[in-house]
Amino acid sequence: MFPSLHGNHFQSVFKLCDNFVNSTAADLIHVDAINGTAYVVYKDGGRYLYKNVSRRAIIKFIMDDARSFGKFVNNVLKQQRVVCI
Repeated sequence: MFPSLHGNHFQSVFKLCDNFVNSTAADLIHVDAINGTAYVVYKDGGRYLYKNVSRRAIIKFIMDDARSFGKFVNNVLKQQRVVCI
């Protein structure tokens, strides 16, 4: 059900991106712009799959040179349209 993830920090559509701003809550984020999903592993051990995530926001997150895990979680994944399972 959840993607297989290796390494400490992984965000991608097709490639590994390793430039990010550290988060006090999120340890790892894997985004999929094609399916509109995001998988987040939090520092407390929680693992969540978010569906119906804005594809535009995912692409913007991937392309941002100073991507912030916390900003993405708070501004994109907490939108009313997003479903968390």
